[in-house]
Amino acid sequence: MILSLQQSRRLVSRFGAVVGIIFLLSVIDTFVSGHLQPKNVLQVLVGTHQAVSGDLATPVREAAEVRYFTKAPVFRLQVVEAKGRVWRGILEAPLGATPGTYDLQVFSAFESTPEKSATLKVMIFDSEQALRASYLSITRKLLGIAPWWLSITSLPVLIAALIVSFRISTLQEVRLMGQGLVPIIKMARRKDHWEITAGIADLASRGKITVGDTLDLVDPTFQKVADMVVEKVTPDIIQGRAALKSAMRPDGYVHLPRGGH
Repeated sequence: MILSLQQSRRLVSRFGAVVGIIFLLSVIDTFVSGHLQPKNVLQVLVGTHQAVSGDLATPVREAAEVRYFTKAPVFRLQVVEAKGRVWRGILEAPLGATPGTYDLQVFSAFESTPEKSATLKVMIFDSEQALRASYLSITRKLLGIAPWWLSITSLPVLIAALIVSFRISTLQEVRLMGQGLVPIIKMARRKDHWEITAGIADLASRGKITVGDTLDLVDPTFQKVADMVVEKVTPDIIQGRAALKSAMRPDGYVHLPRGGH
C-alpha cells in the first residue's frame, strides 16, 4: 500500500508539474502578446463575429452616443456598451465579405472633428488558419483561444493537484509512522562515516531507543541498505553514524524498533 501511495504521489506530482508549466507559459503568453499585439488592430473571420473594444477621444455616457465610419462596408460594428472613453461592441464580417485590411473610425457623436479620430485597422480573414497566424500569441496560433482562458482553466487543476499531492503525502507519512519508519532529514559526510539525522515522529518508540542501539537504514523502496549506530537521542531527532560504503540515500528512512530491545 505504501508503495502504491508513493507511486500515486509521484504521478500526481508529475501531473501537477505539467499543469504548472502550462499555467506559467499561458500567463507569460498573455502578458507578452498583450503588450506586443497592436491595440488598433481588430481581427475577424468571414461569417463570424468577434467581441472588440477601443478608446474614444471624447467621453460619452452610453452606447447610443457612439458613431463609426468606414469607406469599406464589408463589415458591421454594433456598439453594445460605452462609458467615458471606453466602448465595447461586436464586429461582424458576414458571409461573402472580402478578406483584407480596412480602416475604421469610432468616435463620439459630439466629436467636432470625427475625421481626426484614431483609425483602427479591421483585418478580415477567410480561413481559421490565416486568422490564427495573424496573432502574436502562441496559444492563439496553436489552439485558437486566448491565452488567459488557458490560465484560468489550468489554475484550478493545478490547485487540485497540489491538494491531492499533499493529502497523499500526509496519508503516506501516517502509514510510515505506523510501521516505525521515519524519514532521514539530514545526511552529512564525515571523515570516516555518514552522520544520519532523522525525526522521531513515533512517540511510542522514543523510549525504546538509547545511545549505542543499532537501527536499520532502508532505501525509498524500504529495503535495508545499512546499519546505523545511535549516537544521540533528543525529543525531536535521532542521530547516528553509518559506514561510508553503505548505499544510503537522503530520501531513505530509519526503521525504529516496534518492541523492546
